[in-house]
Amino acid sequence: METDPAKRKLIPVYSGFVAYFPDAIVEVAKLSLEGNEQHNPGSELHWDRSKSGDELDALMRHVLDGDWRAVAWRAMANLQKEVEWQREYDARVANGEDEVRGHTRVSWQRHVENSRFQKNADGTFGVSIMEHPAVKAEQVRTTAEMREYIDRLNSPTHSQR
Repeated sequence: METDPAKRKLIPVYSGFVAYFPDAIVEVAKLSLEGNEQHNPGSELHWDRSKSGDELDALMRHVLDGDWRAVAWRAMANLQKEVEWQREYDARVANGEDEVRGHTRVSWQRHVENSRFQKNADGTFGVSIMEHPAVKAEQVRTTAEMREYIDRLNSPTHSQR
């Protein structure tokens, strides 16, 4: 979201989105609550990103099923992630970081996603997770530790920026 107050005023969040689609927004919000109860029963409403990362495949399955609430939710989830990737890439380019040199935003994203989990010769997993402003690397010894680490990174308190 834009931080400059003058520029923020130019973004018509209500008149250009909420006012256009009030019923659809309510349906997507209801689906978020239903999904939270399905995947995280009894917990506070949050987007648990560790539960599913295949937004486009899931979106297309929902299109084939005619589940338009789920299509809208998945489209918004994918757009949110794309905006976050673009913001991260732009910040790295602005900082002149070597990691992004020679990459488009999409090729850099693929490079990062493909290098996140690599099994090392000693059986450990090398995990490189983006955390703005720098990439951190951690050695994770077991699959259980890897899942725990990923869950921690995907927790609602961690994923809020």
